[in-house]
Amino acid sequence: METPVEPIWQTGGVFKAASDALKQGRLLVVCVLDEGLALGAKHRKQLKEAFDNSEISSLLVAHCICVRLAARTEEENAFTRLFPAVQALSVCIAHSAGNAVVCGPNITQTHILAEIQAQLHASTQPRGS
Repeated sequence: METPVEPIWQTGGVFKAASDALKQGRLLVVCVLDEGLALGAKHRKQLKEAFDNSEISSLLVAHCICVRLAARTEEENAFTRLFPAVQALSVCIAHSAGNAVVCGPNITQTHILAEIQAQLHASTQPRGS
């Protein structure tokens, strides 16, 4: 497992992160974790490995604002009103051009990398393309 180039997780909450992403033209990456789930440890390990991957972490640092949310908190509840498909143990990758949600067993390095690249590509296309 590789160490990220620099810290990728922003503090200050998901709505500040969303505002920063919009202002800076970056993707918003929200990782929802649930410490109470029995399968949580396995998925947390998958997420850690994915986000520690040097190719993924380099893309995140260069093009994304990333934030972690704890499941069953007021902030997560408010966020899931905007993105209803988001659930515990999920990664939401959002941009004004669209959004993708990567959940549960799909949380792999390959899947996260593909979704980030797809959202980056979508964000550079003119609207209506």
